[in-house]
Amino acid sequence: MDDDQDGRLVWEVEILDGSGKLRHVDVSPSSGKVLGARTERGDADDVRAAKDLLTGDATSAAKAARAAAAKGTVVSIDLEEERNGYWSVETGPAEAEWSVALDGAKVTQGSDD
Repeated sequence: MDDDQDGRLVWEVEILDGSGKLRHVDVSPSSGKVLGARTERGDADDVRAAKDLLTGDATSAAKAARAAAAKGTVVSIDLEEERNGYWSVETGPAEAEWSVALDGAKVTQGSDD
């Protein structure tokens, strides 16, 4: 969650689509309405790493967010490459950090950010 260029509070979502394009989408946290979208040039190594990590039965961002939501309100989630990949999830209001495994929704305290 962040402020967009107009100062509105939005969910910033990056989507790696099937063709390998990276899309950036701003979503209203109150309505779920898409406020804007654009295609970005992703770093080829980052795109390749994300594709490699998110194959098969990998835990989705949505599943990781639901698992971490038991710890507080999810305010951010990022895919990390270290340690064979994991979701780094921040919850509020205490700004706690959680790691969610890609091979299941196991939640552990802290991350390597």
